[in-house]
Amino acid sequence: MIKSISIKKVTVSILAMAVLLSIVTGCGKKEIGVDAKSISQIKDKDHFFKEEEIKGVIEEGSEDVYLDYVGGKIKCVYLDQAGKYKFVSANTDGTIDKSYEIPVSTNDKHAFFEMDESENLYMQYSDFESEESSRKTGYYLVKFDNTGKEVGRENLLSDTPEKSLFSVEGVVWTKDNGLIVSSSRGIEKYSEQDGFTCIIEPKFLYSFSHGGELIKGSDDRLYIKGNNNDKDRLWKVDLANGKIGEPSKCFRENTAGKLLFFSRGEGNDLYAAFGDYIYGYDSKEDAITEIANLRDSDIGFGEGIGRFTAINEGEFWATIYKDNGEIYLSKLTKVNPEDIK
Repeated sequence: MIKSISIKKVTVSILAMAVLLSIVTGCGKKEIGVDAKSISQIKDKDHFFKEEEIKGVIEEGSEDVYLDYVGGKIKCVYLDQAGKYKFVSANTDGTIDKSYEIPVSTNDKHAFFEMDESENLYMQYSDFESEESSRKTGYYLVKFDNTGKEVGRENLLSDTPEKSLFSVEGVVWTKDNGLIVSSSRGIEKYSEQDGFTCIIEPKFLYSFSHGGELIKGSDDRLYIKGNNNDKDRLWKVDLANGKIGEPSKCFRENTAGKLLFFSRGEGNDLYAAFGDYIYGYDSKEDAITEIANLRDSDIGFGEGIGRFTAINEGEFWATIYKDNGEIYLSKLTKVNPEDIK
């Protein structure tokens, strides 16, 4: 009896294997699925990167807020476990150039940061009455010099009725126009001498009820990323003519439902990261080209890329989520296909 059962098991196993092979090969050369592609197929690609975790720049258990590449150095702002914002400037070898705690007491753990060419840091934040309260006491734009000393402050609600709905969705620095702020008041230019000057009226911001998130590409080209139902769309911003261009078609087609992060950088008009991929964006052709495939590169992580900054097509710095939800700072460098196991 034992012997006959063993023979049956072998027979069933052989039949199961035959069925499996017929499913894979198909009746007439069906293509193998993406998850089963061969090593030779993968290594024909030119999208491989190696990863180096950079320790000591961001404290463990912190939240990332800002990441950029300015003046040949990596600039980062993070929120530590004690609720304090900290700034770090790091060299591209991972060593710290300088760091300081940002001297702002706020009950709101959300803020925008931007840095100009002189390494002055701009912070836009809103403050609440307390950690438990939902009542905001003000919106502020603060300027710090390159040592972390506060050198300027502006109340963004000084000319706005107290009970009106107001929200800021982006702050970017441009060479020609200085600081640009996107909010429910539209897209405005800010200077210490003249205050805020409206460039694009709110009525031109389509469905961006709060102004839309500003994105800075190469050569100071500006874009606006939609929120709410348009979170996966991207529009060109025409500051010279005070208009918003047509939306990009390629991002909605390729990134629907995914978190999108953008960066300027040498070699492309814009870089986009979502999930396991980094793409280069050509705004003239409205087309994206795959630059990096982190899963094919054997870079394993939990939820993919968070914020990132592009040095060029061969080097990226990114905050990457671990399986437990925490982040770490990583340097991604392009390698040859034969260097990947």
